Amino acid sequence: MTGWIEMHVDVLASSLGEICKIQTVLQKPSTELLAWLANTNGEAPARFVEKVMKDVTFRLTSNLGYAAPSIKYERRYENEWPQYAYGVVWTGLYLVSKEFSDAVFLVEYCDTRLSYAGRVVLRGGREVRAVHDGHRQTQGYNWVLPDIFAPYLAEYRDGSECGVLWDLWLMELESAVVELRNRYGTPNEATTSQPPLLDRTKQVRKGRRITQQDVDTEDRGI
Repeated sequence: MTGWIEMHVDVLASSLGEICKIQTVLQKPSTELLAWLANTNGEAPARFVEKVMKDVTFRLTSNLGYAAPSIKYERRYENEWPQYAYGVVWTGLYLVSKEFSDAVFLVEYCDTRLSYAGRVVLRGGREVRAVHDGHRQTQGYNWVLPDIFAPYLAEYRDGSECGVLWDLWLMELESAVVELRNRYGTPNEATTSQPPLLDRTKQVRKGRRITQQDVDTEDRGI
């Protein structure tokens, strides 16, 4: 059974003209992507190309932020696509990001069936930041997926240079985690009802100890 990926892309553009051009490309995939697809599949049949093109076409769903669309150029685009289209969808996004190198693309994706998700920041056709959450405890709900978009949105809305707030955000995120631990203690100290994750963690640690004991025994020739 083919899994489906849900994706939304928040685009932070520098001008109204730029966001309009980006929207055109996202809603009508480029000839460069079409050529890449044809070359990858050995001159793919038009029927197949048409089918995949539907997977890489994004629809505008909302304007972001609090300012009028004519003042701030933030837009959200969404799409759902089958897992087999993973390569072509991401290639298309990288190509658009490369073409509009001043814009920032905040990409969030999830597979609710396999229960994983991730966030990626693209700029200038390259991955700037990325985080993946592959250990969800309940299907369809994020587990550990830090909001790496926060500093980029703050910079954009404040008119600051892209990337200047990352280090500060990361340090404050680390401080927040430390504060949580200091205030509530580690799970083993503060939790009376152990969740399944801690039970599995204990099993892994026990397995490591047993493995290490076996290694030590072999080293001693026992």
